[in-house]
Amino acid sequence: MSLHYHDHCNHNKTQGRILLRALILTSSFMIIEAIAAIYTGSLTLLADSGHMLIDSIALFLSWFALFISNRPKNNKFTYGYHRLQVIATFVNAISLLVLSIYLAFESFFRFFNPVEIGGEAIFYVGLIGLLVNFLSFLMIRNGASDDINIKSALLHVLSDMLGSIAAIIAGFIIMLTGWAEVDAILSLLISVLFLKASWRLIKQSSYILMEGSPSSINPDEIIKEIIDNLSVVTDVHDIHIWSLTPNHKLTTLHVMINDNSINYDKLQEDIREILYKKFDLTHSTIQIETLACPDKQTALLY
Repeated sequence: MSLHYHDHCNHNKTQGRILLRALILTSSFMIIEAIAAIYTGSLTLLADSGHMLIDSIALFLSWFALFISNRPKNNKFTYGYHRLQVIATFVNAISLLVLSIYLAFESFFRFFNPVEIGGEAIFYVGLIGLLVNFLSFLMIRNGASDDINIKSALLHVLSDMLGSIAAIIAGFIIMLTGWAEVDAILSLLISVLFLKASWRLIKQSSYILMEGSPSSINPDEIIKEIIDNLSVVTDVHDIHIWSLTPNHKLTTLHVMINDNSINYDKLQEDIREILYKKFDLTHSTIQIETLACPDKQTALLY
């Protein structure tokens, strides 16, 4: 029984179509909202249209990453192109972080230097924007829980939803009271909110790019599980665990045994089954030893 990772091409193609629809919807309304922002002078609408521009780029990157990841592995990319999804996530998160910082500064200065803006136009454009963003949100939310690439795209769309809600609130308050400063306050609140969310995605994606071990897996637990379930195994060492994507975890390890007569292929399959079922490790490379390996004897890491 082989437990190696297999491409989920059909899943990626479905997600790709969803992202492409959301991209068309988002970019189309972005143009409309940018025109409305210039016409009304609203920072909230300008912020939201700016978010939509970044989000359109983010959706394109996420779609492109899924498209490329369907390519088969080759001699240059022996693991395939799955890591491109993590790179897209990192770029998307960086762009959202930069945009949030920029809008926070713009909101701060606009609060002390308010301009006259049209509340009614802001209100109605915000309503339409909320509908558009909500449709995009519904399109892509199902794949976000287990896909870091889709999650980053969804975070961008969610930021747009909040931007539209802020536009509705700002427009309504300005229509009633004429208090233009509320436009800057709401933009600042949204920017601060997404600073934290984008930073979290940056840490998660950069951790994967740095080949960090998945936080859900403890190497000591792997050692204990293998030794407890396979009596022929006396030691497990030189463990390396990393991820291509959050759902594609890999490991290499050395296993020492006390019986040369056993079936090595059967032992490897038993170990792979433990690694897959207990720790969700989709690809494993196992070296079986009957004597202490040089690395273990000398305790040197190269």
